[in-house]
Amino acid sequence: MRASMIAMLLIGCGCGGSQASPAGEPAPSSAPGTVETETTPVTASPPATGATARDPGPPPALVVRGTPDRHRQVAIAIENRGTTTASVASAITLEAQRGDAWEALEGTALTTRADCQHQPVPCQELAPGAALQPPAWLGTIGDAQCACERCGAVPEGTYRFVARTCDGAHTLPGDPFELTR
Repeated sequence: MRASMIAMLLIGCGCGGSQASPAGEPAPSSAPGTVETETTPVTASPPATGATARDPGPPPALVVRGTPDRHRQVAIAIENRGTTTASVASAITLEAQRGDAWEALEGTALTTRADCQHQPVPCQELAPGAALQPPAWLGTIGDAQCACERCGAVPEGTYRFVARTCDGAHTLPGDPFELTR
């Protein structure tokens, strides 16, 4: 009787059989050279290789500015004030201040493209002392840098541009600016 209880416990816990193992533990191989994988995702487990997350290092010394004119157009400038080359992603986020918080404006497409005739490149290298000056923001929602007949004006308020490094490791918020009627 004791031997049959031990045998049932061994079979029930998956020892020596092809039963699934508890979550987070590797399943035993059924044959040399084969590996059984678990289909349930485990979100809290560390990388299997023991690798740690790579430190992205300090953020680049980029200054992001918006300068409004009397026509509600806002010149965009991204300057590298550092001593090393910085990689800047093409997408620029426009944020509006809501109380003490900043909120991204959905539906506004801003990029670092050189002009309205060319598509942006995904990533631009910015040498020390160099600046990007893409087309101005028109103060609208939509294709907000170039002619847009169906775009609507944003309300008066405090806004800022936000740039990112190409690897996504650093978010670089710009100085706030006021947009009035």
